[in-house]
Amino acid sequence: MPLASPSRSEPPLPASRPWRSSETSGMERNVALFLCLVLGFMGAHRFYLREPWAGVVCLLFCWTFVPFVLALKDAANIARMSPAEFRGTYGD
Repeated sequence: MPLASPSRSEPPLPASRPWRSSETSGMERNVALFLCLVLGFMGAHRFYLREPWAGVVCLLFCWTFVPFVLALKDAANIARMSPAEFRGTYGD
């Protein structure tokens, strides 16, 4: 005989990915923008956006001016994106 109490109900299951909800997507975009502006010349935003090869290339050429200019371009693109567009481009 199973020992189960009939009056207790099971708790609801948590959301599959609560950190990917629409409430936090703006925060993820802001983090990417912050990393792009502050550490973009070293490719930190590329690592954050799951583009490690682009981040490695930025690290290899961080002594030049090229990754800085590309980071400013990326910052402008990220700032123009809506949260839904950002999730569609960089989300799962």
